[in-house]
Amino acid sequence: MTQRMRIVAALSRWGVLKPLAPLLARGVFPQIKQFPPDLQKALVTMTAQPHNYAAALREAEASDESFRSAVSAPGSLGDLPLVVLSAGSWTTGKQTPMKRAMPALREEQARLSTRGEHRIVITSPPPPRC
Repeated sequence: MTQRMRIVAALSRWGVLKPLAPLLARGVFPQIKQFPPDLQKALVTMTAQPHNYAAALREAEASDESFRSAVSAPGSLGDLPLVVLSAGSWTTGKQTPMKRAMPALREEQARLSTRGEHRIVITSPPPPRC
């Protein structure tokens, strides 16, 4: 995953992704058409910003290290209470490779504690526009 993020971050720095921002926004936010126009515009603008991809790359790199250390010491949290939360949007809409992989990763994280659990948080639809 980190290698792909490096490629995406590089493409965004070179401006290649900017024209694709509306398409990327729909991929990240499948319900974007239901959002108010000003929010849609803000999300498209956000997906066009190279620093957002750079931040996502840093997060992916940190996650890789975190996962490596967790795997090297399974159950390392003992009986520490642990709740791993996933957004309900990970279980709905188009199933990308990332969406298919994420539930198993979150379950694995929850197993780091004998008291760990994975919860999916279902969000409500956006409020109606006035």
